[in-house]
Amino acid sequence: MRSATRIADRRGARVEHVGELLRPTIRAMRWTPPLTAACLAFVQVFVQTRDVCPPSAPCVGPEVRVLALRIAAILLALGTSFILDDPTEDTTAHLPTPLWLRRAVRVGLAAPLLAVTWALLVPLAMRSSVDPRPFPTGALTLELAALTIWALAVSASSARFVPEGMGGVAAGPILLGLVAAANYLPRRMALFVLDPQDPRWQGAHDLWRLVLFAAIATLLVASRDPGRASLRRHPHASVAGRPARTGAR
Repeated sequence: MRSATRIADRRGARVEHVGELLRPTIRAMRWTPPLTAACLAFVQVFVQTRDVCPPSAPCVGPEVRVLALRIAAILLALGTSFILDDPTEDTTAHLPTPLWLRRAVRVGLAAPLLAVTWALLVPLAMRSSVDPRPFPTGALTLELAALTIWALAVSASSARFVPEGMGGVAAGPILLGLVAAANYLPRRMALFVLDPQDPRWQGAHDLWRLVLFAAIATLLVASRDPGRASLRRHPHASVAGRPARTGAR
């Protein structure tokens, strides 16, 4: 009973901490990069999928629409990587709210913007499509999720090595480098297959699922609170860094 009560108390305290974090986190987050990325994605998808040919002989096929949405996904991932930038991260390590929870609040606040943007981009890309075959929206959404979480994972991992914890600055070039490197994978391991009817499409998205799981694991590891880990390794250390007295006088 006592353990159940303690668990309930901890959960209640965390819910309370999340409520207290919402307003200051919204003010502190860098909204300009994700909003700029969303605007660029809309322009890019609109221009790339604009079909000036008659419906009987369309110029824009499914491969072009897949490529347009894939580029948009990369843009959105790049913009989202900045949401974890927190110059005060080192000075807030002593707070009762763990690092992973503070980052989870930021991701939760940015997720609706990302979801709404993607939900509008897909019909924008399909606005002139006359192809009766189903479009692989789910597969491209999987790619978006994997790219975004990898961007966040790289940002979280880089924050300790970049001035003022601006991991998003490092995440952009690294993510673009990973995307470029993925284009040189062997044909049977290709991630960026353009034609949904290509026999490699299903295998590619099986790999994307592994990429997504690896990204989630990396983000979780990078979001461990180093201060709390140190306290767990040295449970008898005092706040001042001196060993605590274990015996009575």
